[in-house]
Amino acid sequence: MQVSQAVFGLGVAMTTGQPDEGRLAKAFSVIETTPEMEEVIDKLRDVLNVDHVVYSLARPPAGLYIHLTYPSSWIKRYINMGYADVDPISREGSQRTLPFTWNELTIQSAAEASFLTDALSHGIGPHGFSVPLLTKNERHRALFSISFSRSEQEWTNFLVTNRSALVQIADRLHRRVMVEVVGEDPV
Repeated sequence: MQVSQAVFGLGVAMTTGQPDEGRLAKAFSVIETTPEMEEVIDKLRDVLNVDHVVYSLARPPAGLYIHLTYPSSWIKRYINMGYADVDPISREGSQRTLPFTWNELTIQSAAEASFLTDALSHGIGPHGFSVPLLTKNERHRALFSISFSRSEQEWTNFLVTNRSALVQIADRLHRRVMVEVVGEDPV
């Protein structure tokens, strides 16, 4: 089952371009110098000029570790509707090792299509990019995602310019979290 292009930005070819070095340097500085992770995520959203940033780590020592910029109304809805069981972005993030755009998702059920429509109505999407992150021995898995609501052309331009930088930012953020939360320095 596919979600329509109008709902989730399908059909745009994404290519890799040169990263915006100034943006990358600012993002690295935020990750390295901002003391609180919640503030790091908020600042990354602003530096990247995207709508939302999410970092989630599965199975750290004390359960799920997540920081995000989604509105509280969406977080409540996500929990109340049991969306963790039908979220195709999380599903793909737990299965893939390479970054992916949300338009690459294969929607497997009506529940997943409904989830994406509901997310869009709460200001999540229609465009997004996720970077699966693994530690040595694949012991800890995380997912870094951004959400973008501007036009298809702006999204294409953004991703062409920033795809490589987003992967580097995700990796740097993951390294910090692993040291602070898990006490491991990932390879």
